Amino acid sequence: MPDMSRSSTRTIEAKQVLRTSSDDHQAEVLIAPPLAVGLSERLSSFILDERPAIFAEASQAVYEPNGAAAAILGDLIKPVALASLYNCLPPLLGGGTAELDRLLVDWSTAGLIDVIPDAGGLLEPADRQAGLPLGYEVASVFGHGRSLEWFDALNYLPEAGNGELSAHVWSYKGVGIVKFANQPARIILRDQIAAALRYSLVEMILQHTDRIAMHCACMTVGDGAILLLGAPGSGKSTLAMFANECGMTLAGDDIALFDPLSGKIMPLALPLTLKEGSWSLLTATSWRHSNTAPVQRQDGVTVMYLPLRGPVSQTPMKIRALIRIDRGAQERATISHWSKTDCLRHVCSEAKKNSGNASVEDINAMVSAISDAKTLTLSYSDAAEAGQLLGLNFGG
Repeated sequence: MPDMSRSSTRTIEAKQVLRTSSDDHQAEVLIAPPLAVGLSERLSSFILDERPAIFAEASQAVYEPNGAAAAILGDLIKPVALASLYNCLPPLLGGGTAELDRLLVDWSTAGLIDVIPDAGGLLEPADRQAGLPLGYEVASVFGHGRSLEWFDALNYLPEAGNGELSAHVWSYKGVGIVKFANQPARIILRDQIAAALRYSLVEMILQHTDRIAMHCACMTVGDGAILLLGAPGSGKSTLAMFANECGMTLAGDDIALFDPLSGKIMPLALPLTLKEGSWSLLTATSWRHSNTAPVQRQDGVTVMYLPLRGPVSQTPMKIRALIRIDRGAQERATISHWSKTDCLRHVCSEAKKNSGNASVEDINAMVSAISDAKTLTLSYSDAAEAGQLLGLNFGG
């Protein structure tokens, strides 16, 4: 729940402050994104116990803003230019610009506010764009403005498409804004743009597909896929990084989409995600010259998002092998048989579908794919050695 008491206790005559123009404000507008902040359409405002309160449908919660917060929110009934907010409010808040950043992030998370174009509903052309192939369409990302360093981790992706799955991203002052088609915008802290975009992009894709999302790192050799399976934190990304150096191609880190109709898998070409414990290993790989800055995710974990090295897969492919990784179990890397039934259990436990439940047809398709593929366990303690072993067995 956002802390409504963090606003300054000074009296804020919001309707006078936010509608006032000045020469400084006009200069700010020229460099600010043409966006406006307003109340969410899905709110209910009321008074109980002689105090104002707001119900937000998005968070399913009731909030009681204090006097200053209520004044600001009241003025947002009519959307206010983002530049106006930052020009006028920080001097009136105890924490200045940083406090306004926090308020906007909190209110956005609560579903109290939204961000809309401030130019007749039209978005300006993007400064950078990229497309994430899904096999049946493309999910597009459009970056706006000058501060687009977070986009460098996506520079390997092909051009954006024209489909409904699209995300627009801006940054201003200390915040970032991520807007997906037909959804409320999300305001996050600026240094969390890359992490929030990745999370929200996957969330959007899963909401709009009938494919089954499988949690894996996807390696490719020729037109076949080798899936590295394991729980979060098991070392899939680090192993995939080394396998990429040994005749295999990392086609996507974290998520792949399984199509029950075709029995094929489509890797999501998301950047390689490395946690801090693996950064020292980069020097032994082709990513050693990457200058990507670390990013703190919203769960507090610091990661690097590194561009994929190989060509981006454009079409789904047959699953050649499903490999369960067992890090720390052996001094030397070894490959052994993995029960196909246990493999199916693991896949079902980690898979996610928009409808929530797997159908008989879904399971039949998984059984067919697993039957035709190798199911193996890779036990190791050294990721570089394990990557070499994968290359010897599967590399082109």
